[in-house]
Amino acid sequence: MGESKTGLDAKEMLPRGSIVLTTEQEASLPPLLPHILDAEIREDRFAWLAMTFNKKATKPEKRGKVKEYRKARKQFQNEGMSAGRLDFETDPQTVSEAFIADRMKTALRGTGMALQISNYQSVLFPSLWVRSATQASGEFDKTVGFPILPRHLQRKLKPIPFDQEDLSQDLREEIAPWVYKATLQPVSSFMNSLRERMSIAARAGSGGARVGGSYIQGAIFNPRTLIALLNIYRVHYNFLAPRPYACLSEEIDVLVDPPKLTPRALRISGTDEFVDLPPRARRPRARMTPAVRHGMDASTKRKDGTQDPPDIYRILYRPWLYMGAKLGARFERSRGSNRTKATSSQLEQAA
Repeated sequence: MGESKTGLDAKEMLPRGSIVLTTEQEASLPPLLPHILDAEIREDRFAWLAMTFNKKATKPEKRGKVKEYRKARKQFQNEGMSAGRLDFETDPQTVSEAFIADRMKTALRGTGMALQISNYQSVLFPSLWVRSATQASGEFDKTVGFPILPRHLQRKLKPIPFDQEDLSQDLREEIAPWVYKATLQPVSSFMNSLRERMSIAARAGSGGARVGGSYIQGAIFNPRTLIALLNIYRVHYNFLAPRPYACLSEEIDVLVDPPKLTPRALRISGTDEFVDLPPRARRPRARMTPAVRHGMDASTKRKDGTQDPPDIYRILYRPWLYMGAKLGARFERSRGSNRTKATSSQLEQAA
């Protein structure tokens, strides 16, 4: 009853329109979702994709899989361009969907058993699950199921047995966009980037107090804790992280105001003649985050060999002052008054 009420409360926050929900293979969802979103299912504006992936993959395995995936996708794109199916202007999503359709395989467990758990082995859901060829978003070896799809596609998938490996090309092309949605998600990429940068958000290891695998208590899943951590991470990423910074409108600015082309020439040795070379675009220097621009990564060595930390006033307070923030102006006034007091006291002592 509690889970159902929570689901109904969450439903009220959803906007009106079509909904595509991607979840992991959780046992509690099949009995709940069809009842909570019954109206949306009847109106044919709700789709539900279930997926699983390899949570125990190590970093070397992840790097290897990503390298193989990028190489295979690039080769597939080159072959498609040679055959005339693709060209230089083909959208990357279209290329990924075609790659998924070409490399798609039926997902089975062991020696021909159904991959999904018992709660998903319902007559209401298609029994076919497939393996995705994409290796991205920090989640690898993904398998995707299709509990609820648009009505016309649901009717096509229901009669197909779970172990049918010979899938028609038309069916592959229809399923591929849904597999793409279940395997390449910006939100999932963002959460995995958090897991890589924040130890508290890392996935639980193989157990409790032992060498190797680690387990962090569930405080990270408390919404208040997660929001506080995201705020800290957002400020650090936008203002303090030592990385190149580009605003969202930079790509549009390049299209509106393209970089200037600088003419070039090469002098022929021993003569006064020059050979014209193709002009080169002068691109602006890569922008850095505000703290780096104000010298966060700069340090001053003392005579004894130690290093002075960067000036916090220059790094943090000055940028706020330049932005016209009242807080920065307040710090500036207090700093000026402190300097005046210090100077006057030094003069009195000298006198």
